[in-house]
Amino acid sequence: MKKLAEQGSWIVTVPLILANVAYLYFFFLPGKQEVEAMRDDIASTQAYLATAASRPMEIEHTLQKLDQAKAFTDQWQRSAPRTERVSQYFGEINRRAGAASVAVTRFEPREIEEMEHLDRISLYLGTEGTFEQTFQLLKQLEQLPGTVWVDSLRFRSRRAPRGLPNSVVRDAANASVQSEINLAIFAAKTKDSN
Repeated sequence: MKKLAEQGSWIVTVPLILANVAYLYFFFLPGKQEVEAMRDDIASTQAYLATAASRPMEIEHTLQKLDQAKAFTDQWQRSAPRTERVSQYFGEINRRAGAASVAVTRFEPREIEEMEHLDRISLYLGTEGTFEQTFQLLKQLEQLPGTVWVDSLRFRSRRAPRGLPNSVVRDAANASVQSEINLAIFAAKTKDSN
């Protein structure tokens, strides 16, 4: 009878163990993974909601920056030279060179690089004058409306006539220098040229 009781306990215990193992693998572990996934979703949603409060301020700040950029662009469009009127701009550059008392030895417009809303016009400008006069010209060029870049600037001192040493020609402050200036002028396109 004892043997039958021991045997009977195994008959009850083994199916209980199997039922627990089946519950563990088929219900508990998958349910635990779903609960962890839900917790992760809840945590990410809470993090989003925590940052969502600051979104309107960020959007407002971005809109202010956009308005500033538009205002700058509109102001630049109004002050920049127009591609079709760049010859008048060249005339203004030549006038300012005269005001700076530099002799223009070479004035050579080069290629025009067309872009969507503006054109980049290259200009080679050769001048002769003192350092002070040349830098006065550069200052005048900086004050032109629109955007003018000095792509390159090169100076060369003027040599003394043959037979005279360079030191005899003139003092350094009044020495004549030749300059080669490569400019990039940015010109706005008219709205109907696009």
